[in-house]
Amino acid sequence: MSAWLSRLFGRRRSTSTQEQLRALGLQSASVFSPQGLDAYARAQSPLDEADEALATELIIASHKKDLEKVKSIGRQLNDAGGIERMKLFCYRARHRGGDDRWIEMMWGGIGDWMG
Repeated sequence: MSAWLSRLFGRRRSTSTQEQLRALGLQSASVFSPQGLDAYARAQSPLDEADEALATELIIASHKKDLEKVKSIGRQLNDAGGIERMKLFCYRARHRGGDDRWIEMMWGGIGDWMG
């Protein structure tokens, strides 16, 4: 009986999400990664003048649901710094009242971003 219960309720060793993503050649974009936490903290304060202007464009485009503009900004950010730069701007948009969830979904497939 005890063996049966162990099989039914016993803990199985499972592969972590990080390991599964690495096996697929991907990385996690979670806010809980060390880089994500850093980007989230940095996004609480204004960025430099050019970046803040781009963040403003992103926020306006997210409210207007301007798909082409949001994707264009996402590609530009990916080319200039990859997923870490994209996270910084997405978190900045969230902090300033942009539609960050819509941005996340529209950026799906740009670089390593999975929305």
